[in-house]
Amino acid sequence: MLKVEDLSARSARERLSGLNFKVENGQILAILGPSESGVHLLGQVLASAVGPSSGEIHFNNYSLRHHNQKLLIQIGYLTN
Repeated sequence: MLKVEDLSARSARERLSGLNFKVENGQILAILGPSESGVHLLGQVLASAVGPSSGEIHFNNYSLRHHNQKLLIQIGYLTN
């Protein structure tokens, strides 16, 4: 399960603010949106390439902030 709670992050061109969602085991998440809508930034935060300003990301009940290396092995991230 992937759970995102009150996630906020910034880059030079994109911004996320107060993002919340949950993806249960067996579900597939696809994130679509226009340019500069935060899609790329969210992918970078989930892949730990960019740190969040605030909020929490949990994957299988482990915090991405505290168990980074262990969880990155389990996360698949594909960009275009």
